[in-house]
Amino acid sequence: MQRTTQISPFGPLIAFARAQLYVQIRNWRYTAATLFTPMFLLVLFKLTMNANAASMMPILVGFGVMYSGQTLGLILITWRNNRVFTRFAATPTPISHLLFATVIVQLIVFLLQSIVLLMTGIMLYDARIAATDLPMVLAILSVGCLTFLGFGALIAAFVSKADTLSMIYVFTLLPMIFLGGSVFVIPGLGEIGRWLPPTVLTYALNPYFGFGEVDGGQIAGNLAALLIYSGIFTVIAALSFQTGE
Repeated sequence: MQRTTQISPFGPLIAFARAQLYVQIRNWRYTAATLFTPMFLLVLFKLTMNANAASMMPILVGFGVMYSGQTLGLILITWRNNRVFTRFAATPTPISHLLFATVIVQLIVFLLQSIVLLMTGIMLYDARIAATDLPMVLAILSVGCLTFLGFGALIAAFVSKADTLSMIYVFTLLPMIFLGGSVFVIPGLGEIGRWLPPTVLTYALNPYFGFGEVDGGQIAGNLAALLIYSGIFTVIAALSFQTGE
């Protein structure tokens, strides 16, 4: 009697995620480079702002996931230019498995970077975060990461070169951070900027760093806004992205 082997439908996804995570670990220089900017800013604000530096912790910890979209966008463009999607379409495994695995790996990597930033900020600024609040902080960062991953995929859908994507990502993210009031408030832009993705993420994190009271309704509203952004970015990217040239 022949024995049949059943393959889990999630087997390819897990295999892709494992392989990409291994590559990410091997390519530690790039991972360190993406961590350098927020880590540098943590130290810089500590040296220049003294007592007021702690107020920058939420936005700087959020930086750990805000740049995730740039990395995902670069991966998608590189794969498209190298015709990875075209060749993959000839296999029995759906491309969605590869894409989901990529998102999962980027989520893991940038969450780990955010934890490193969080621990560094706590040591530098002598901040106090309750251990019971850490799961919620990580949940907020996870939702924020999904939002910016969607944003990176959206840009990749309309850009064909990696260097162009990097410039567009930076020159759209930084204005959103500064105009949104995460760093300072510009008169007349408070209400509009309040609902830009970086500001929504920062406002969701603020209470856990001691800036404001923990309000379940307000935090739920911020998370809902981030999920809406994530859904909009992802849907537009999925409809517009061309897997081959």
